[in-house]
Amino acid sequence: MKVILLGDSIRMGYQPMVAQKLGDSAQVWGPEENGSDSRTELKHLQEWALGRDADVIHFNCGLHDLRFEPGPPAQGGPVPVKGQEDVYQVPIDEYARNVETLIQRLKEGTKARLIWATTTPIDDELHAKRGMSFFRRVSDVVAYNRAALAVVQKAGLEVNDLYEVIMQGGVSACLSSDGIHMNPRGYDLLAEAVVRAIGG
Repeated sequence: MKVILLGDSIRMGYQPMVAQKLGDSAQVWGPEENGSDSRTELKHLQEWALGRDADVIHFNCGLHDLRFEPGPPAQGGPVPVKGQEDVYQVPIDEYARNVETLIQRLKEGTKARLIWATTTPIDDELHAKRGMSFFRRVSDVVAYNRAALAVVQKAGLEVNDLYEVIMQGGVSACLSSDGIHMNPRGYDLLAEAVVRAIGG
C-alpha cells in the first residue's frame, strides 16, 4: 500500500511515527517541505500527489490559513480580539473554495482513497507568548474546520478528526510549550489516529 501524507508541520511531526507503526504494510511518503496553507498545497499538488501513484492520500491544511496579523489586544491580556484590522493569511471563504478545488483535482487526477484530516487545536495564550508577528485563535480553528467539513462531507470524503483526537487526549497534555505543536504524547496519539484511518 502506498500512502501520501500532506499537511503542515503537524503532519511532519507525526509522519515518521505513522511510517514506523505501519511498518512493511505500507510505503509512506510526504513532502520534505512544510505544506503550509491551502494555496501552497494547490500550487504543489501535481508534484506532491497527482504525479505520484498512491492508494491513500491523507491530507490537511488550515493552521497556516488561519494565521492573522492582529487587531487591537484584548482587555487585560496578550491575545488579540477579532476585529476589522485582523488580516488572515487565507480568508475563510477562500480557504473553503481552495479545499473544494483540492478535492476536485484529487478526484480527477488520482484513484487514491482520499481522507481529510481536521486541524488540531491550539492554546491561544501559549501561542501569543511566542512573540511572533502573527497570531492564531482556537475559535478560528473551530471555524475553519467547520468550513472545510461542509465541503469535505458534501464531496463524500472520509474524515479523520484529529481535532477531536487531541481534545479527547487533553489539549494541555498533548501540546508543546509553543501552544501549537505537539509533544511526544500528542504526536503519538495523532499517528495512531492516522494509522487507524488508513487501515494499517
